[in-house]
Amino acid sequence: MHKPYPDTTDESGQLVRGRSALHQALDVTQQIQRAKVLSGPDDSVGLLLYNVDTLRTINAEEMKRLAKLMQTAKEQYEAQVDDEAVETIEPEILRETFPPIEESHEMNIANVIQTCNFLFRDGEAVDYNEDQPDPDGLSSLADLMKDLVIKTSPKRSHFHVPLKLGKDGEIVIGVSGYSMVSEQSKGASRYVKMRGQAVEEVQTKTEYTSAETGAVLKDSEIGHAYEFGNEAEVRNLLEPNPWEAQAKERDKNKSQKAVDHVLEDDKERRQREDEGEDLEEEGEDDKKGIEEWLGKQKAALPKIVARTRLQFSNEEVSQFRSMGIEPQIKILGFQAASHLRFQDNLKHPFFIYPNEEEYTGSTRTFAALLNSCLKYNRHALALCRLRSNHVPEFCVLIPQEEKTSSNGQEYPPGFHLIILPYKDSIRPPPRKIIELLQSPPIATDEQIDAMKAVIKRTRFKAAAYRPEIYPNPSLAYHYDQLQALAFEEDWDPEDPDKQASDKTMPLYGGMHSRAGEFMEEFNKEIENDERAVEKLTGPTKRAKAEETTLNEWDLRNIPDMWEKGTLSQCKVQELKDWAKYYHVSLQGKTKKADIIDLVSEHLSTNKDDFAGASTKKAKK
Repeated sequence: MHKPYPDTTDESGQLVRGRSALHQALDVTQQIQRAKVLSGPDDSVGLLLYNVDTLRTINAEEMKRLAKLMQTAKEQYEAQVDDEAVETIEPEILRETFPPIEESHEMNIANVIQTCNFLFRDGEAVDYNEDQPDPDGLSSLADLMKDLVIKTSPKRSHFHVPLKLGKDGEIVIGVSGYSMVSEQSKGASRYVKMRGQAVEEVQTKTEYTSAETGAVLKDSEIGHAYEFGNEAEVRNLLEPNPWEAQAKERDKNKSQKAVDHVLEDDKERRQREDEGEDLEEEGEDDKKGIEEWLGKQKAALPKIVARTRLQFSNEEVSQFRSMGIEPQIKILGFQAASHLRFQDNLKHPFFIYPNEEEYTGSTRTFAALLNSCLKYNRHALALCRLRSNHVPEFCVLIPQEEKTSSNGQEYPPGFHLIILPYKDSIRPPPRKIIELLQSPPIATDEQIDAMKAVIKRTRFKAAAYRPEIYPNPSLAYHYDQLQALAFEEDWDPEDPDKQASDKTMPLYGGMHSRAGEFMEEFNKEIENDERAVEKLTGPTKRAKAEETTLNEWDLRNIPDMWEKGTLSQCKVQELKDWAKYYHVSLQGKTKKADIIDLVSEHLSTNKDDFAGASTKKAKK
């Protein structure tokens, strides 16, 4: 376990020191932990070393301790003399941390292997490789780490719904849908509390308040509304709030008091009139007052407006979205593959597979449906509602036949479920594209041949794009930063190893070496085409204004203003003219503050040369 393996040489001839089995195993464990902390932080990872320690869940402190151990081992390992004559020894830190047991207490490995062979062989013969009777388990460890895909999204089903066949859904089976392609995101950030002994996640809570009173609204006081029209202020169509009811009650009481007051005045006026008093002028005034009061009351009535904001309850909104259809896949019919159009694919497809948990016999029925569609080259048109929060959609079920190879199954049998668009989802192409397609510009034979040569020499080696060999560089950049922050390590974006991991960078050198000559030939063909002259001609540059001769007496007295500390009052052009006349380099500066600093520095260095400039100019 502690004995280093023989030294080797790399491709460049450099000596590569052999590492012990313990050293390699710890290094691989560290790599797996660094990857698992992002994709599966709840997973348990451990290295099986007999009689050492128990397994522990991944955490930052354990990973820091292991990283520090491996860093110390690496330094001791690289500190050895780079000479083949010097024997490689294991780093001392590993022997101190994992001391070997005494020879008298060593375990008999032969007994362990014999016991495992008896318990786990299950009565079957064990293959024996005569070419390599004693294989080295660590030799393929590096290859295994290269093939190990850690940063992948977990495979889980997106929905479990019944699939119905027949006139009224007489045949029902259970199916599950899986997403074969899903964009891997960086993950949502969380709010945490940084104070205290440990970092704790903050629980978020959302509350809605009234814009008028600031009071917290209950769920029963909040409804869904849709704008319909341009009217901004409308009456509340829901049940009035308590404060609104109180306001209406107060307005009603005021109106009643005003009416009682008018009736009392009218009654008093009639009594006085019966007693023989002359109340003609006073009656006219009272009549005008009553009319004015009635006009104000009429104006105070609530304005009746169009019902422009339609409001519904949660149950009504849910009913509108579902159209009364339960989550299901209902097959409506079958059609030929020629009716499919590539541009009708709106979203990522789902792959559906039978599910026996809800309906027994789903696998047999599903297999019969799949084989029939493959036999007659048909696909199913269905009405789908995949989840309770989804709206009903039309979709097609495209059958896929199982394909196997020497490595096992390559394509499983099942249906690809593709969502189809509605009429409202289709957008017409731009008018310019329609005109271009109706009368496309015809390329010459020379241009076509030149482009053929370019395409022929810039093709993929595999003749196809393989997404499995192109990891997302943005995610890798994000993960590297998180790991460096979690392990308190230095992070350098200019690290050659990090830049080499970006497989999406185009190989410009290889492209130009293979097709550079043909690209130049194609460009010449385009430039020589008379139809492309107008489009290839660049914008006309404005003629450069004639330079005016600067006169010393037309310049501002910059030295005098510098001595007084008033250079900030000068314009930028005045400072530039003075610097140009006296050959003061502005070093490409354009900001006024930078120009003032350069001019001040020049004047302070050559103060004697400008001592009589202000006096001379004043005499003139």
